[in-house]
Amino acid sequence: MKLKKWLKMVDPLVDVVIYTPDDDEVPAFEGSALDIPWSLTDYKLGRKDDDTEEPIYISVKEKTYANGNVGTVPVIIINVIDE
Repeated sequence: MKLKKWLKMVDPLVDVVIYTPDDDEVPAFEGSALDIPWSLTDYKLGRKDDDTEEPIYISVKEKTYANGNVGTVPVIIINVIDE
């Protein structure tokens, strides 16, 4: 399934982090699903052949709000491959 098809099924305001096979350490995108660059939407959901983890999972990250409070928010981690 391509990322653009998956995006039709989720809330556009959810926070996402997208990793490509080019760089597993630094995200290609981090932010709201609504702001994902169109250049990433044609990528296929998946991982490298030698990686057995699921391509999409939910995690949490710390967020500092405007009033200075710190809390945790859910974030969807997405791995894409270029096919």
